[in-house]
Amino acid sequence: MDSLLTLQPIAKQDGKIRVRVSRKWSHIRSNGQTVGVSMIFVDHNDLRIHAWMKSMIMLRLDQFLVEVEVFDIENFIVRPYGAQEKNQCFTGDKRIFLTEATVVNPSIRPHEFIPKHVFNCIPLNTVYQHASQGTYLIDVCGIVKDLEPIQHFVSITGKEQIFAKLILADNK
Repeated sequence: MDSLLTLQPIAKQDGKIRVRVSRKWSHIRSNGQTVGVSMIFVDHNDLRIHAWMKSMIMLRLDQFLVEVEVFDIENFIVRPYGAQEKNQCFTGDKRIFLTEATVVNPSIRPHEFIPKHVFNCIPLNTVYQHASQGTYLIDVCGIVKDLEPIQHFVSITGKEQIFAKLILADNK
């Protein structure tokens, strides 16, 4: 099996990895059509990578790729992120694309050593710096100290939006 660390962005589809599906979410257009599924794969080295399957592949594989389960995955493509790509899951330079040739099997090997999740935690006082850039997505965890009532409004593009103002603190 390959490690996520050693995967190289090449045109071949002969990679083999054993990973846990840490997170999984659908990409849905405004018309309700699902265009694909994103996943975060985690391996035994506590490494993570973003994986993508488009809707055609999703019909065949989506039901098998269950969150927190471990799978042996073969025949996929590794590609680098483009220089101008926005909303990347985290600071990685490559991602996996599942293809028509991809084979997914539940792992029968011991896999207690593959964590369910891997996080890159930063100090709360640096959140603004991280949130001010547009390349990477950011999840924020903290203690909600004060939460004002949720407000609904219509944006200038006519879409209904939800707004909540809160004070977030860490353990300090």
